[in-house]
Amino acid sequence: MKREDISRIFENATKEQIDEVLNINSGDIGRAKASGDKLQGDIDELNRQLDEARATIKNLEASKGNVEELQKRIDEYKAADEKRAAEAKEAAEKAELEARFAAVSGDRQYIHDMVRAGVMHDFGAAIHDKANLGKGDKEIFEALTKDKGYFMTQNPAAPVQPPVNPTPTVAPKTRAEFLKMSFNDQMNFKQQNEAAYRQLVGLPPKTE
Repeated sequence: MKREDISRIFENATKEQIDEVLNINSGDIGRAKASGDKLQGDIDELNRQLDEARATIKNLEASKGNVEELQKRIDEYKAADEKRAAEAKEAAEKAELEARFAAVSGDRQYIHDMVRAGVMHDFGAAIHDKANLGKGDKEIFEALTKDKGYFMTQNPAAPVQPPVNPTPTVAPKTRAEFLKMSFNDQMNFKQQNEAAYRQLVGLPPKTE
C-alpha cells in the first residue's frame, strides 16, 4: 500500500495518520512474511524428514536379506552351543554313572560285556527312581543283581562225573520214566546198559 492510496481513500488524513497506517500495514506484511517463512521452514523440515524416512526404508529393504542371513547364522550358533552343552552334560553324567557302577561292581566279572552294559543301564535308572530314595548304591546294586547269574565265578564247579562203581539202577521201561530220573541215575543207567539207554533217548544202536 502506498501513501497516495491512503490519501485518496482518506482525503483529510494528516501525515502522521498516513504514517501510522503505513506502519501498521508494514507490520502486518512483516508478520505475514515471518509466518510464511516459518511455515515454509516447517514444510521444508517435513520434506527433509520424509526424504530421510524414505532413504531409511530403502536401506532396510536392501539389507533385509543380510539381516535374515545374520539371524540364521545366530540361530545356528545358538543351536550348536546348546548341543555342545547337552553333550557335555550327558558325558559328565555318563562318567559319574560309570564311576559309581565300577565302585559297586568291584572285582566281579560279568559273563558278557552286554550283560554289564544292561546292568549299568538298570543301575542308572534305579538310582534316579524315587522308590529308591535314601538307598545307597551298594544296596541298589545288590537288589538288581541278586541271584541273577550275571557274574562268572572264580572257581566254577567241576562237571558231574558218574561214579566209578555205580550202584545198580532200576532200569526204566519207558522214555517218560527215564526222563524223571536224576542226572546221576541217568548216567549210571547209561554206564550199566548203554544199548537200552540209546534206545530210550532215540539214538541209533552203537556199532563196534
